[in-house]
Amino acid sequence: MTITVFILFVIILTGWFSVTDLPVALAPAGTCHTVARRLRVPGIMLLLFVGIGLSRLEAPQLVPDKDYLVVIFAATLAVIAVRIFIKDTSIVFSLAGAIAGTRMLQNGSSAVRWSVPLSWLAAVMLTILVATILCKVLSSISSRSDCHLLTKMNRMGLAITLAASLLLVAIGFNLGGLVPSVSTMEFQLLVFAAVAIVVGLLVKGETGSNTHRLMERWFDVSAEAALAMTLATALVTIIFSFNLGLGNIHLKATPLAPGLLMLAGLAGCELAQGKEINWMALASKIGTDALLTPLLAMILACLISGALHPNLFSLMNAQVGLLVMLLTLVTAGLLIMSVLYLRNSKSSGRTLREMDDELNENRRAINEMEIKTMQAENENLHNLLDLKRKELVNVAMNLGEQKEFIDGLYEKVKQAQTETDADKKDALLHELRTDLNLRKNFSNEIDSFYAQVETLHKDFTTRMTERFPQLTKQERRLAMLLRLGFSTKYMAALMNIAPTSVEIGRHRLRAKLGLARGQNLTEFVKTI
Repeated sequence: MTITVFILFVIILTGWFSVTDLPVALAPAGTCHTVARRLRVPGIMLLLFVGIGLSRLEAPQLVPDKDYLVVIFAATLAVIAVRIFIKDTSIVFSLAGAIAGTRMLQNGSSAVRWSVPLSWLAAVMLTILVATILCKVLSSISSRSDCHLLTKMNRMGLAITLAASLLLVAIGFNLGGLVPSVSTMEFQLLVFAAVAIVVGLLVKGETGSNTHRLMERWFDVSAEAALAMTLATALVTIIFSFNLGLGNIHLKATPLAPGLLMLAGLAGCELAQGKEINWMALASKIGTDALLTPLLAMILACLISGALHPNLFSLMNAQVGLLVMLLTLVTAGLLIMSVLYLRNSKSSGRTLREMDDELNENRRAINEMEIKTMQAENENLHNLLDLKRKELVNVAMNLGEQKEFIDGLYEKVKQAQTETDADKKDALLHELRTDLNLRKNFSNEIDSFYAQVETLHKDFTTRMTERFPQLTKQERRLAMLLRLGFSTKYMAALMNIAPTSVEIGRHRLRAKLGLARGQNLTEFVKTI
């Protein structure tokens, strides 16, 4: 095999795999935001490379070197044809089908491992079972844990990262058998790593876009479910990388599409959590990836190989021709079923898009409300802080003023005691009484008190003014004191009037507010 064909194979495999299967495989891990920071393109490709390197130690040559170009061409045509109807079509099963087609033409139908489709179906069923068990176990452990939520999320993020890393190594190990051999093992691994990293960086944008789309549409799951389905997919991928024999059941090592297994894991987690499962979508994915695409690739590979090697095709014309006709009929039937399913799901697809749009709109509205609420809280805190600062300044000024007033009184009392002239002493005493009488009014302190109260209860003052514009300033102050729960004695002191005047003011306020005889004035004011 030439190095050009090897590089072309790696480009097709890694490029298509990165935009179809890889986003599905990493979407559950993306539900935990700590994972996104740990898994980058070089890291992902490195983990895949490690798995492929391990698999190359005993990787058999599936088809002759000269036929790998046929495999590439047939597999690519098959996924492009199916992609017209189904967007996320896996290249893995298509390559397996194309390899089977070339082997069938060269060695007859006995060379085709017909147990492979059964292994694919068994892998899906096993993934559902393992994911169901793991999800129940992890949910039970999480519910019993009494650690802090942030600590729990960090631990789950680390566990999901490790599980995703294990999954990537398992995927590389499983797919290593598909990669053809060229030159020495060290050389092919080095070329594969270089080409894979370059291709991964080129399709990085589409891979990330597909991952976020799948996270929002399918994999908006809990951290426990994300860990369960990632572990289940990794374990099943490792298991089916080896030949298995259980009694009379023999399952061959076979390449698997991690995207299909991850959807099976999602179904298992939904089953464990008692949610409604979209079995039709899973069955459609199985029919497309595990039946339609490989069958179409097998037919195309067989026909292309027959055109390139007419002597082989003529030797087995009857056998191969009959098998190709049968596979064509099956493929056509699956294709028709896919088209019908696609047409029937268009309306539901539009409904889902509308629901997604509505959900996104609601999320944006909630985010805007949260931002506005936080801004309002910050503004209130800022106002409260300013008010407290002003209170401190006022207290300091009041203390200074009180000290000056007391010092002035002390001097006047001292002067009056030493004064021998009766008229001058009477004048000093009169001046003292006047100062004390003025001080009793403490109008500055009262005005400051009402200013602070109105600032703290700004909404109440506004509502009172809007609903009852006929109230005087004194009546609004009385309503404010009633709302704050002051007694008649304290209200009289704060309003600088007699207690009887407070009662008269209450009676007038009831009349202006239009209260009935049995209504409580204080309770009514508190409801404004």
